[in-house]
Amino acid sequence: MPRLRKCSSTLAEPGGRRDAAGVEPMEPQLGADGSWKMWAHDPDGTSLGFHQYTPESSQYAGADCRVDRG
Repeated sequence: MPRLRKCSSTLAEPGGRRDAAGVEPMEPQLGADGSWKMWAHDPDGTSLGFHQYTPESSQYAGADCRVDRG
């Protein structure tokens, strides 16, 4: 996750915690697939998703992602 934290701080404007669209970048979160994720916005407000795979990531391990929908 260190890469996504660096990405988040790099996207933030100097002296603030806002991305190019003036929105606070999401803190990285561990997803159900075992990958770290975060979202930010470009200057036009388009959402940008960033992913960092781990050895447990479904995409990396070739495993199914199971989500408990309770």
